[in-house]
Amino acid sequence: MPVVLRHRGLSYYFFSNEGQPPEPPHVHVRGGGRDAKVWLEPTVFFADSYGFNPRELSNILSLGRYRKSGNSSYERGMTISATKVHFDEHTMTVDLTDGRALRVPLAWFPRLLNATPTERTQVEISRVGLHWEQLDEDISIAGLLAGRGDVTRQARARSGEIREPPMVRRSGTDKRIYVERRAEGDYAVRRANAERASDVLPTQREAIERARELSPGSRPHVERVRKTTASSDKWRKA
Repeated sequence: MPVVLRHRGLSYYFFSNEGQPPEPPHVHVRGGGRDAKVWLEPTVFFADSYGFNPRELSNILSLGRYRKSGNSSYERGMTISATKVHFDEHTMTVDLTDGRALRVPLAWFPRLLNATPTERTQVEISRVGLHWEQLDEDISIAGLLAGRGDVTRQARARSGEIREPPMVRRSGTDKRIYVERRAEGDYAVRRANAERASDVLPTQREAIERARELSPGSRPHVERVRKTTASSDKWRKA
């Protein structure tokens, strides 16, 4: 799930495989080897934290628009963490601190499935999860233990956020990249077969330049804003 805020060296984010069973609205915070989970409703308080000092905890709660006199209350729970992550063509294996190894299909996490082998190895392991900065992917160890994949995918599909170009899906070696206009008026850069935009830019020109950066040597397929004839293809090469 995308990072929703960066503040004072900390990242505020959601895990893509949380939410089943439903939990109260919450956000995760990490930075400098520290992490925390913060409930947002019905009141803002810590579900779990590790490594933050009292002042930092207070600042986190303040950023959540919560004011409280006296000391903040929070608790630290026992957590099973990852020690190593490795991949084969179709599977991610996560070694755990309790000696177990979890093997999950990459198909559970479309961002990892569509990533390159090099991008997959650029993982940061925290106490409670796995984080890919470049892919904007965060996976909870607790969610993996519960057998959950990316539960945000269904939510995005219901909301209409996932909208793939009408093209023939090819193998994972397909290097095509697309620039398409979104309903919001900005432009998404999307790799072939990817269900999530690699980037979103305010203008078509900026999106085309970004597409060329992401796929050097190829010509981006750009969605035509206006068709010149009834038979015009929806896509043109830039």
